[in-house]
Amino acid sequence: MVQMRPLPPISDFNKALGTITKMGHYATALSLILNKLQQFQGILFDIYTFNIAINCYYRLNRVHAGCSLFGCLFKCGFTLTVATFNTLTNGLILEDKTPEAVELFKKLITSREIEPNVVMYGAIINGLCRTRNTIRAISLLRIMEEGSCKLDTVVCNTIIDSLCKDRMVDGALEQGIRRDVVTYTSFIHGLHNFGRWKEATKMLRKMLDASISPNVRTFSVFVDALTKEGKAKEAEGVLQVMIQRDVDPNVVTYSTPMDGYCL
Repeated sequence: MVQMRPLPPISDFNKALGTITKMGHYATALSLILNKLQQFQGILFDIYTFNIAINCYYRLNRVHAGCSLFGCLFKCGFTLTVATFNTLTNGLILEDKTPEAVELFKKLITSREIEPNVVMYGAIINGLCRTRNTIRAISLLRIMEEGSCKLDTVVCNTIIDSLCKDRMVDGALEQGIRRDVVTYTSFIHGLHNFGRWKEATKMLRKMLDASISPNVRTFSVFVDALTKEGKAKEAEGVLQVMIQRDVDPNVVTYSTPMDGYCL
């Protein structure tokens, strides 16, 4: 490619570098960027090339070098993209430098130059949960909900898993997590995943006490848990309650107890 005249556009080099990194050859890609490509006149790097370089640095556990490159790009007036910040944030968290990642995130929010996306929110929330700062993660979740960035399953599960591990589900509800059918069902699901059946049942009672009606997913979680515990008759009882409450069971709800009978 570098022997072609005229030289192909930088976008073609970026595509080739992207393929190399997807194959896991981060050192090779970094070597091409820093040592070989610059030997050829006429090749001008763009921000996407440098994003690949930063990604390679953190994949090679050289986040400090990635941060230095990030600083140089900023000083040279490059227009940084959300992908640049995502890459750097992920690298910092992988090196257990969550405070630095959070500080970078705060600066982005304050400057409003770049709108963080779900990838960046997810990385920060994951880092906070890994360092047992679950309540701070919940606060960030609220900021995310209020902005244009929408929650996804991965982000929610990260917080729920952390709360369950820290036995902080009740505390989370006291701290202001929105109490709706989705929140309660997610917590119930998480508690079941950790084998905490009694606490999941207690959470269902709290849900009913708060005048929040379980939906088909809530019931399906209970049916699934009962079936896995070998309690097929109790699972059938839950199905009857669903019908009494005018909640129509779906295919998953019906098929789960059938699986239990077949085991």
